[in-house]
Amino acid sequence: MILNKKISYTKKIISILLLSFLFPLYIFSQNIDCNKTDVLIKFLNKNHFLPRETTAEWKKSVTTEFTQSLDSRRLLFLQSDIETLTNICSSDSLTGLNDAACNFLTPLTALYKVRLDTAISIINKNTSAPFSFNKEEKITFLSSDSTLKYAQTPDELEKRWKKYLKFITLVHLFSSDSATQTSIEEVMSREPEKRKLVAELEICRIQRILNNSAGFENSLNQRFFDAIARSFDPHTMYFPNTIKQWFETSLSSENASYGLSVTSNSLGEIEVNSLAPGGPAWKSNQINKGDLIKKIMWPDSTETDLSCSRAFDVEQLLNDPAHNTILLTMEKRNGNTITVSLTKALIQIDENTITSFILEGEQKIGYIYLPGFYTDYTHTYPLGCANDVAREIVKLKKENISGLILDLRNNGGGAIYEALGLFGIFVNDGPFAISYHKGDKPRLLKDMNRGTIFNGPLALMVNNGSASASEILAASLQDYNRAIIVGEKTFGKSTGQIILPLDSAINSTNTNLYKDESELGFVKVTTGKYYRINGQTAQLKGVIPDIELPEIHTVTNEREADYLHALSSDSVNKKVYFTPLPKLPITELKKKSHTRTGQQPNFTQIIALNDSLKKQQTTEEILFLTPENVQQFILKNETESESFANTMEKPTTTYKVNNNQFNQPLITLDSIRNTLNQQLLESIGKDIYIEETYNILTDIIDIKQ
Repeated sequence: MILNKKISYTKKIISILLLSFLFPLYIFSQNIDCNKTDVLIKFLNKNHFLPRETTAEWKKSVTTEFTQSLDSRRLLFLQSDIETLTNICSSDSLTGLNDAACNFLTPLTALYKVRLDTAISIINKNTSAPFSFNKEEKITFLSSDSTLKYAQTPDELEKRWKKYLKFITLVHLFSSDSATQTSIEEVMSREPEKRKLVAELEICRIQRILNNSAGFENSLNQRFFDAIARSFDPHTMYFPNTIKQWFETSLSSENASYGLSVTSNSLGEIEVNSLAPGGPAWKSNQINKGDLIKKIMWPDSTETDLSCSRAFDVEQLLNDPAHNTILLTMEKRNGNTITVSLTKALIQIDENTITSFILEGEQKIGYIYLPGFYTDYTHTYPLGCANDVAREIVKLKKENISGLILDLRNNGGGAIYEALGLFGIFVNDGPFAISYHKGDKPRLLKDMNRGTIFNGPLALMVNNGSASASEILAASLQDYNRAIIVGEKTFGKSTGQIILPLDSAINSTNTNLYKDESELGFVKVTTGKYYRINGQTAQLKGVIPDIELPEIHTVTNEREADYLHALSSDSVNKKVYFTPLPKLPITELKKKSHTRTGQQPNFTQIIALNDSLKKQQTTEEILFLTPENVQQFILKNETESESFANTMEKPTTTYKVNNNQFNQPLITLDSIRNTLNQQLLESIGKDIYIEETYNILTDIIDIKQ
């Protein structure tokens, strides 16, 4: 589904600060201890595209990064703690990796527990009485290139905690819908309530780490295990059986689910974020967006309280393949509490559903949004997104479209052979990309089927969220001059991964590399790199659009080049013969687009907003911890956010968005599908990037005529 972007600076600030306490991305339940380190290293050096030398320097870097990940906000460890741990892991007396891992993890585990317990004591001590806010106390937002150092003494650490707790309490007080318009006195009357809430949330998150169901020691072992995998490159990671199944299911166009997704609101509560039309939650007629999920219970187990859970954890519970029925204790927006029973059903995943639209204006242009290169891993000869796109193009051609927009924004990739299938839809035949895998020579990926499904004017929309297979497709169509690439530079990931069982490292006779379960779990390992047909790569560089459009940049807009262990950008020497189409009139199209966007208030506001965000990220901002200052700080950010959102909500007058004639009768017969369709039509009609891409395609058609 296409959604217009809305920025909420307050929520961004809350999420950045609170996420620093959500330490484990996920905690594994399998019992793998530090003595399995050599098994993992053996596996990685055997299968990874670029093996690493396990030197003392490498050991030190892995353990340092791991330690930092446990305390990203520097609110737990002291500088002396880090120095002691660093000396242990870099000691010459540590020979084997198992030895190094165990000698490092044993003192770290004990120290980490002490520091977490200390943090609970500090929180209780500093939230037991009302905060005093004065004009002299301040908090500093560091620039993106600044490094926050560890505290030198326990007193310094406690002062950091106290300011942090004060600031978060003020944010909670003034982040409600009406708080910025209410008197300071009235807002501050709720200080005891919010102070207590902040303390409960922070302590609960820490206790969740200490009392992890997999065991505190085991959870740290698992995180260290995963840190070793990621030291080879950012896309190599460990998968327990449940995560492996979830990963593959997420790339499928269908999935059995309860039909709802959740998010964490600004108070840390689990809130229903969306309902899948036609899904079990939707059909229950009891659950609405904005309802709070307080408890989860399966028919055969005790209930799980969610008062301090993360949205990710709850999503994992909802997607647990071991259960098909669930009981949810919900708090409605009117304060009433209800219990809802849901049973999983096979429904279409919105994100992987392909449909097409007609943009009718000066020209009739087809539009297809492709959010991911999904496939069906359960079939030997799967029919995935390439087949679905081809089906929609056939529908559009029957309506005599003059051009086609394929939207790959925020398409994180997926199955490479689906990208190859899409390439064949638009190019007669020929090489698609160069594949270079471990233990093999560079080889061509080619479309062997002659003919195309669509050979008219084509535009591909991309942004910094377009990665992997979507980048390879964009690069190939750009090299052939087959499509004009519009948007923002892509993510810059041109590596390929496969999922293999870890026990294959210790069992050389294990030939079943694609089994569903493994005693030691699985590793998603990078085994190859992909190159353009000219031998260059999009790795780190990304694909540069023919016509660039400004996107909103925030502190969360990372690219491959921002990752510490990302593989390098290089080239491959292989002769490739292909016949590109005549060059597109890029210079003329750029000029026309630049003139339009320069007069478009939406784009000029985005540019101004980016300049402001860049300034915030490169300079240190000081905020004095008084109610008045924080209220004005939040009010200013929310005003800017609302102003931008209002600008982006204006529908286009350039064209009208319609369904294709084939889909229209089906939509009108289904009230649920009709509701979803109306949301899509409205969203597409307000998207300024689609509008400008439409104008660019219209320019191409006019120039050719």
